[in-house]
Amino acid sequence: MSDSTPNKLFRNFRFCNYCIIFFVFCASCSSDGVRFSQLPGFTEYFNNIPPGLPNTMERALLEQYKPQHFLKAGQTKPIDFYDEYLANGRLHYCDGQTISENVTSEVLNKHRDDPNVCFDFVGFSPKEHESYPLYARIDYGKWQDKTLTFLSYNLVFASSGVIKGIPWYKSALLRLVGSLDDWHQLDNYIMACVVLNSQKQPIALILQQHNYTTTYLPGVQLPRKNWWQVDVAVRSNELYPHSPEPKKHRSVSFIDQKSLAYLHGSGRATLMSGYDHTHGEELLSTHLVFLPREDAFYRFLGRLGKKRLLPGSSAPPGAEFNTLPAFKPLPVTLLISYRRPGEDKEYQKIFARFFKGFNSSINSHDLSLLAARMREDLQNQGLDF
Repeated sequence: MSDSTPNKLFRNFRFCNYCIIFFVFCASCSSDGVRFSQLPGFTEYFNNIPPGLPNTMERALLEQYKPQHFLKAGQTKPIDFYDEYLANGRLHYCDGQTISENVTSEVLNKHRDDPNVCFDFVGFSPKEHESYPLYARIDYGKWQDKTLTFLSYNLVFASSGVIKGIPWYKSALLRLVGSLDDWHQLDNYIMACVVLNSQKQPIALILQQHNYTTTYLPGVQLPRKNWWQVDVAVRSNELYPHSPEPKKHRSVSFIDQKSLAYLHGSGRATLMSGYDHTHGEELLSTHLVFLPREDAFYRFLGRLGKKRLLPGSSAPPGAEFNTLPAFKPLPVTLLISYRRPGEDKEYQKIFARFFKGFNSSINSHDLSLLAARMREDLQNQGLDF
């Protein structure tokens, strides 16, 4: 070990310490403010989504393309949102008044659109299931003159932890302000979305990873066979392409210009960046659960678990609030989430133009550029976009 190594470790430790103190100070000095679920754009997006359940043909399509989820041996299993999570807690107004201590689907949906309603999860003893619920829905989106089909599948976990592969000094500091295994209550954003073209051929797999999504193409980033197989990351629950061997995946908590550069291998690590660990040893047995598109599971505006001090450590709203409003239309999600392997400087330049934090917006010109890239890569695999 060189003489400079201890000094470098000390500087890293001291820097992270300052960062966490700053975050705690900001969080403690601020009020709730506007909840993420109340950002302009969500209401307009939901108003364009037809309500209801998938019909018989749509359910058959969802069954046909159901992803296979793999876990490391002994890894925490998912749960049932209504029967296990909601059944073990109290629904109340965020200022304290109790609404119900027997929270059912009907009770939660009655208060779906009130951002001032919160749920307190009190915990439970998880039990093994022969099969675990996988919440499935179908949506349609237009790109130019073609209709794309989006088959979305969500797992639910009682909590989400910090990524497994972060330096020891970051782990030590984060333990001072939270649990690495229970960073926030409820993880309902664990989403895999199979995209079909207008000929009903699978052309892409979109995976939710922390507060962003990544689009993978069969034959490019995915194998042509078994492309629907995914692994659930240890502790964080995020989804990655399947491998029976242990894998490490670069990950960040939220994508901006700096974290995107790190994600592509050309930038420095940020405070909450590191490596998600996966090991697809065991196939998880799942069964599809169909809820109306307008169900509170997807669209609840309030907080579905405890409020905690640090940004990103409080429980989320409904599962549909998984990205910024500007990126919610599924064709947009598909295109902006496609990043080619390697540094992909072209994507980074396009991203810098449309990403403006919560006020991000992407224009038709940049969408067309992203679509041309994807079309080229799909055509090389004999697929039509």
